[in-house]
Amino acid sequence: MNPSSEAITIIMTGRDRFSLTEDCIEHLKAHTPQPFHLIVVLGGAPKEFENRLRERYGKTATLVFEPRFLNCSEARNIGLRLAKTRLSVCMDNDVFPRPGWLPPLLRCENETSAGLVVPLILEDNTHIHCAGNDMFITKRGARSFVSKVLPYRHMPASEGTNIKRREIDYGEMHLQLIDTQDALTLGVYDERIQEGEELDCGLVWRKAGRSIWFEPESIVVYDFPRRIEHPGDIAFFCWRWNAANLIPGYKTMHEKWGMDMTEAGYFKFFLLDMNARVGWLPRLWHSRRALAIDRVMDRALAILAVPNKARMHLYAWGTGNYEWAEQLEGAQPASHRIVSKVLSIFGVGSDGRREVERLQIQDDVYVDVFRLQEGTIRGPGASILAKGEEVLRIACLGYGRGYYQVYPRQLKRWDIPRHYFKETTVDTQIDSAVRLLERDGQDLLRAGPVSTLQEITLDAGRLTQVCRDLSEKLRAYVH
Repeated sequence: MNPSSEAITIIMTGRDRFSLTEDCIEHLKAHTPQPFHLIVVLGGAPKEFENRLRERYGKTATLVFEPRFLNCSEARNIGLRLAKTRLSVCMDNDVFPRPGWLPPLLRCENETSAGLVVPLILEDNTHIHCAGNDMFITKRGARSFVSKVLPYRHMPASEGTNIKRREIDYGEMHLQLIDTQDALTLGVYDERIQEGEELDCGLVWRKAGRSIWFEPESIVVYDFPRRIEHPGDIAFFCWRWNAANLIPGYKTMHEKWGMDMTEAGYFKFFLLDMNARVGWLPRLWHSRRALAIDRVMDRALAILAVPNKARMHLYAWGTGNYEWAEQLEGAQPASHRIVSKVLSIFGVGSDGRREVERLQIQDDVYVDVFRLQEGTIRGPGASILAKGEEVLRIACLGYGRGYYQVYPRQLKRWDIPRHYFKETTVDTQIDSAVRLLERDGQDLLRAGPVSTLQEITLDAGRLTQVCRDLSEKLRAYVH
């Protein structure tokens, strides 16, 4: 039988919003001429939304509505138990397949006997979210840490790429073609895990001897949530990304595999950013008016450093970020961390600079080197300043705490974007910081807060010499 004509089941589940479901179903039907049976599984959806879906699709699809919110694994297992076909596609309700997406997945499964096949996933129709996935594993003492690797992420993709089909470590959950019965028998979707389940899923398939493949000829688009626009999505989104809700699942994965899946501590920063997409007013008052007011407040606070920094720490406290750090990373209790953060906002006991040394690059452009303190952590730091304005801050504070932070001309949020160094030691972070300044100093300068900085051209030879000196100066502040 031609694999492209094999009947399959498509199981659509809620990721973190309900509002995209109808558009997703219509898009799926328009771009999938092959025979398929659709099962939609949603938990905790608003009643009026449930009634509308039943009216539109009750005769053409199997609709399952549970009264409580469901994590991805719970919803997928409900759908898999209803599936009658050898193969199933499990997809989130914010994924929009492109024409011709299904046959390549079926061919890949037929030719490789894979347990799981995933497509090329785009984010905004033009940029790659991921092209298959790998696991990066490193050790710190006796403890192993796993980080997700998303190949080609954010690279532009037009009418085709040279990316090849390949075997991978795991596949993102957005859309997966799977062997229905084996997925149930092996328990590849562990219902105890609310986030990070793609890592667990990949390890289960591979432990069972089943391969996982990436098929680039199949392309889908993931609608990444930039902001929440619909009141009916607020409660689900906040439940889905609350860091405290995710702690039991990460503990489960650690018990199962003996590895820390929190991406060496970096994932909590992603969680904080996701939670900041819904303000406190909409969390208390689920309405379009609250969402509109929140957008205005967000823009207003973005230009005020102290209030906005305080707001981000409030998000961290209110959405379980501090609890996450305490239970999974052995950090200070939340009460101690909150006091430390509040004091740091007003310049007391934190973020303190001592023994500042200045390195001149050229007129009006220089680098300050100093000992930086953030909470109880101390280490070397540096800032590029041009025409009296800070353009870039660098912190080399060791494992999970080294970062560089660019101050753009129109700052949307006080401490975003903050880019964390993957290197785990202060020395290796210093090396990365110096390479960053030498390689991208000109571009970083022109991204700065003063429009006249666009006119400055750095002397490359002088910049190289300053970077050599910077390396020595930063190392002098390590201890």
